[in-house]
Amino acid sequence: MSTSATKYSTNDVKLRKSEENAGMFYLPLSDTAEGTCDFVLYPQAGSPTVMSLNHVIVPKEFGGKGLAQILCAKAFDFAKQNKYKIYPQCPYVRDRYVPTLQLKEDIELVTNTNPALKSGL
Repeated sequence: MSTSATKYSTNDVKLRKSEENAGMFYLPLSDTAEGTCDFVLYPQAGSPTVMSLNHVIVPKEFGGKGLAQILCAKAFDFAKQNKYKIYPQCPYVRDRYVPTLQLKEDIELVTNTNPALKSGL
């Protein structure tokens, strides 16, 4: 597999559930390396589930190729399809990915100070 980001897209990202309300998106990069974006789902009574994006990790040797952005795009697509709100806990997601987006009304970001999360986070 080539390490060029142009060889990867969100179609290459897979979902691995570790529990009913947790899992990760992963991008196979070689026989022994993968980029990951892990998440936890927090069901909210009377409102959409919140998907907390906790960590995005890309091995150093694959860094700087836009792979973290591909992982985030897949996570946001998944949240949109399932009508989840997103809590961008990971500093990369919050500080680098989210500012590049033109968010529309079809996805909502929440913070840990949001009353909807007080019971879950």
